[in-house]
Amino acid sequence: MLQLHTTRSWDFMGLSLHSQMEQPSSQMHLKYGDDVIVGILDTGVWPESESFRDDPHLGPVPSSWRGTCVGGQQFDPATACNRKLIGARYYLAGFEAETGLLNTSGGAEYRSARDRVGHGTHTASTAVGAVSPNASY
Repeated sequence: MLQLHTTRSWDFMGLSLHSQMEQPSSQMHLKYGDDVIVGILDTGVWPESESFRDDPHLGPVPSSWRGTCVGGQQFDPATACNRKLIGARYYLAGFEAETGLLNTSGGAEYRSARDRVGHGTHTASTAVGAVSPNASY
């Protein structure tokens, strides 16, 4: 088993934050990421999070998208996926082969792409979020 952790993802992906922050309101800045699909392999996603609400100003799902939104326990594709959260899958076969059946009693885990621990939701919403000038940790 691997421990969840997040460290300077932008460095790992070879991205520079400085050039994006210089003109945060420019037309070019508003188009950053347009027609880009970001995939996250993590603990899942909480689709009701405000970060994933559909936005009427978004364009259509990119035509290059070949994925799907898979239903499961407390995860209905009709309400979970939209033009922001365009797909979700979950993979249990390898995990269950190694450790036994997933414990779903009392909401311990979900047999779906639904995130119980919040790490995947946080990571997914951060990965495609806007640059925040003068933010500090």
